[in-house]
Amino acid sequence: MGFNYANDPKERYPIVKWDIIFNIVFFSAWLWYTDKIYLQILAVFLFLQVYVASYYIFHYYKIWIPLLLTGIAFMLWFVFIISQPFLIPVARDAFLFICIASSIYAGFSYIIKEKNYRAYLKAIGPQPCPICGMEKWKHVIHLGQDMCKDCFEKLATSQVYYHNSLVYQWDSDVLLFLEKELKKEIPLLDPVLNYTNPKDINPDELFGFVLEDRNISRLYLNNQNLKHLPPFIGLLIDLKEIHVKNNKLATLPVSIIDLVNLKILDYRKNPIKYRSGNLERSLLSLTKRRCNILED
Repeated sequence: MGFNYANDPKERYPIVKWDIIFNIVFFSAWLWYTDKIYLQILAVFLFLQVYVASYYIFHYYKIWIPLLLTGIAFMLWFVFIISQPFLIPVARDAFLFICIASSIYAGFSYIIKEKNYRAYLKAIGPQPCPICGMEKWKHVIHLGQDMCKDCFEKLATSQVYYHNSLVYQWDSDVLLFLEKELKKEIPLLDPVLNYTNPKDINPDELFGFVLEDRNISRLYLNNQNLKHLPPFIGLLIDLKEIHVKNNKLATLPVSIIDLVNLKILDYRKNPIKYRSGNLERSLLSLTKRRCNILED
């Protein structure tokens, strides 16, 4: 909830949120003067919620909000001073609580605005990369980790060993994900499969991956009780075939839309009962690129 400091901030809380805040203040006043300790503790707790909610309502550029709250606090004090002689003790004490609470709230609003302004300045400035530690403007999220564009490009070209096979880092990430899912190593298959007519191959007789220039070109994962494919499988831009027939996949990752060289996608006999709009668009995009999609 709240707003995104790095972009044009838009208030997402309707005016009813302000109504709730002031109702909390008045309800806290009533609880405070019930002479029961547990209700007084509840009153303090409720009043603190006002401060928590305020962080999601105040924006760094809305100086009029603290000014308005200050004006309301002065008005309440003015009314209290005038009406004090005519109030019964309980009402006077409750009114005094509201005046004090409103004054504290108004003062705190200036602190909130200043903190939000500092957060905004930090959000629009260069952010430190958790990989190299340097402040950079452009960041990329890879495998759920935020990193600068330079580190992302370096990772894209780095090569590592997946067991005894030298592959690119992203390909290794996919294989390690599948290995964890299947609880066994994914074997390297004969690269001659890259030059064999797909009609001459029975995918049910194969299990593993085929490399072409250290990139995964084909994945044979039929009949493996596989429940999930890596959400970042779209990083395998050289992948030409993926066979996941007769598994336990409930869905496909929408990142398949990035598999620009994919020619065959076989996901028959999987319990996929619902396909999201994003997945439908990904499959449609693959179809337009003349990918042969085999489905039930």
